[in-house]
Amino acid sequence: MPSVQEIVTKIRKKYPNGSTDAEIIALIDTWQKRIFRKYRIPTSSEYEIYADTYAYIVGIKPRLIFDVLIDGVSYPKKQLTGGSSGSSQYHTFIDEYLRIYPTPLEDTTMTIYYYETPVTLSSAGVIPQLDEDFHDLLMYGPCKELAEDDQRYDVASGFAIQYTDLEAELAEVFQILPEPESVLSESGW
Repeated sequence: MPSVQEIVTKIRKKYPNGSTDAEIIALIDTWQKRIFRKYRIPTSSEYEIYADTYAYIVGIKPRLIFDVLIDGVSYPKKQLTGGSSGSSQYHTFIDEYLRIYPTPLEDTTMTIYYYETPVTLSSAGVIPQLDEDFHDLLMYGPCKELAEDDQRYDVASGFAIQYTDLEAELAEVFQILPEPESVLSESGW
């Protein structure tokens, strides 16, 4: 998998410029974050859960979680306002705690399926989280921005076209992330 340094090298070949590696890495990081804000890129994590314990800090934003499985059973999200009824097995968030109901009676494993958010790309040796097939997006986006900074809009337009074409391929693979739902829509009011 290409590292950030390899992408920096490609950027320097495609659009030679006076920016430092640190400045280009910051641009690559910005473009990766834009992509992850726009597209649903699924992943999962497993957690040990313990008998008679219902609350866990998982470090995942609630709006990004799309399923919680315990022993092969899906625990849907439930908003605890508005008197909504539904599944007797569910998960909810209160503060930073993911809470599962009913409370497990024995130790087991919980799998959380969620949409990824990228870690900050801060050094040349880091591998971007974006699928390798789409790493050229992390080259074309910064090249476009660098060309715009130099007021070379004709060159920037060429990079924008290449970015848009590759982004269309990404859109075929991953869904666009919708805006978070409001509390009212979750509670059924």
